[in-house]
Amino acid sequence: MMLHELISLDRNSVENMYVILGENSEYKFIKILKIYIEESFYLFNNIILSVGKKDFKSISRSSHALCSISSSIAAIDFSKLCYRIEKFSYQKNLNKVNSEVLIASLQYNKLILEIENFIKSYEDSLRKIKT
Repeated sequence: MMLHELISLDRNSVENMYVILGENSEYKFIKILKIYIEESFYLFNNIILSVGKKDFKSISRSSHALCSISSSIAAIDFSKLCYRIEKFSYQKNLNKVNSEVLIASLQYNKLILEIENFIKSYEDSLRKIKT
């Protein structure tokens, strides 16, 4: 597997996850990443919509959940950014929330693109093995 393609993920954490997942760890990790894409999309969009509504409670809930699931796939830097969004939402600091969400948007898009390319690379390698 081309783990070096996932520069937004902590490599040591991913390697440890492979050990924990055991047999068929690549397949299981791909499934986890696909779930992450779906769940994170909902959560991140909710953060953006909630910022527009100045709904700090919803921002904090969604950013907390996004922080947790991001750390579970070893997206440590993005998880820390989500934590900062959560912290500023508790403080009801809209300017800080807005600036962190802007940074998070760029990082999130980069992270998802990396994950999607990683999944595609994995699936392409499976097709080559079958042919």
